[in-house]
Amino acid sequence: MSERPLRTAVVGSYSMPGWLERVKNDYLLRRLSRHDLDEIHDAAVKAAIKDQEVAGVDVVSDGELRRDNMIDHFTTRLPGVQIDHASKKFYYDFYDCVVRARLPTGSLGLVEELRFLRRFTDRRAKVSITGPHSLVKRIRNEHYPSEEALALDLARVMNLELRELVRAGATDVQIDEPYYSGFPEDVPWGVRAVNALVDGVDAWVSLHICYGNRYGKPSWEGSYRYLFPAILEARVHQLTLEFARRGEDDVRLFKEFDPPFVLGLGVIDVKSHDVESPAVVAERIALALDLARVMNLELRELVRAGATDVQIDEPYYSGFPEDVPWGVRAVNALVDGVDAWVSLHICYGNRYGKPSWEGSYRYLFPAILEARVHQLTLEFARRGEDDVRLFKEFDPPFVLGLGVIDVKSHDVESPAVVAERIRAALDLVPAARLAV
Repeated sequence: MSERPLRTAVVGSYSMPGWLERVKNDYLLRRLSRHDLDEIHDAAVKAAIKDQEVAGVDVVSDGELRRDNMIDHFTTRLPGVQIDHASKKFYYDFYDCVVRARLPTGSLGLVEELRFLRRFTDRRAKVSITGPHSLVKRIRNEHYPSEEALALDLARVMNLELRELVRAGATDVQIDEPYYSGFPEDVPWGVRAVNALVDGVDAWVSLHICYGNRYGKPSWEGSYRYLFPAILEARVHQLTLEFARRGEDDVRLFKEFDPPFVLGLGVIDVKSHDVESPAVVAERIALALDLARVMNLELRELVRAGATDVQIDEPYYSGFPEDVPWGVRAVNALVDGVDAWVSLHICYGNRYGKPSWEGSYRYLFPAILEARVHQLTLEFARRGEDDVRLFKEFDPPFVLGLGVIDVKSHDVESPAVVAERIRAALDLVPAARLAV
């Protein structure tokens, strides 16, 4: 599979089916054997891999479906961490755990999970690791002089596992550190711990920071500004942040601080039961990319090269009428300062000679009146001139571009038919407000 310009991946754990929650609880309560649980995990992981591939995701993970939660999957595997197995009543709860001596080195057993993933996909393979800072916040420290000292030693132990994962074929490693947001004063030493964790790890390393998602709710609120400038010292390739729920205002921090890593843009709100439409996701990406600004520069160059007229085509308005207000704002940003006759062309699609949608242009009003264009071009030949009355009703500040040729028909209109369509429009709109 060839990669697109914007690489996509699932950040965080895959949606946990209700039946898998029940199975995990049955195992915790000793109603199910480890062998049976492993077989069920294998089936769930294969389904998650297939889902990601069908969706076109570039970097595939196992969905973290083998994990009870992001903490226990590591604390129960870390040598030297003592677990109180009686402290957990529900699979998603955290075990009580403690460190009473220096951590020895040893395998965490993650390589076998990666090998299973790689057997069922030929795409880039990602492994997510809970970072030292987050683990420190859940492990009771009875040995090390400080949280930082414990975090750095955790990094030392886990670094060996990361190197083994890369040797086994991991192309991408994600470090999860949601607890930064609850303890912003820890970020400087948290970054040092991350750097120790990924030292010598020859993979694409992303650092994922959010505001928590325990039981589908954020643990903290605020701005990502607290991360800067300390986060600039992180030796990672990508900083992945959640923006779908919070808005894209903090994307400006990347422009302000110009960090040495790329931005991983979280565009799906996992705390909402509503499924975002492709148009909503595209808007979030476009706002971060500032596509209008980039394309605006190109339009200005075209005008300098001699273009007298610029037409903006937006057929998808008709399929997503709820998007018109922000779509108009995007058009205004696109044509800002463009010294040419600007027309905005909207229709109902013409894919394979057929309309994609049907209806009236009334959905455009009144939002379309905010468009800073000279002309609004609409198709009327196939639909009739009824909607021309909207121009009389709303008296917009731009002229009407009247589409009088039916491009979806194999018949060629006679001059008389075209003239009649124009006359019908002139009965409603003055000639000075009309273009053909």
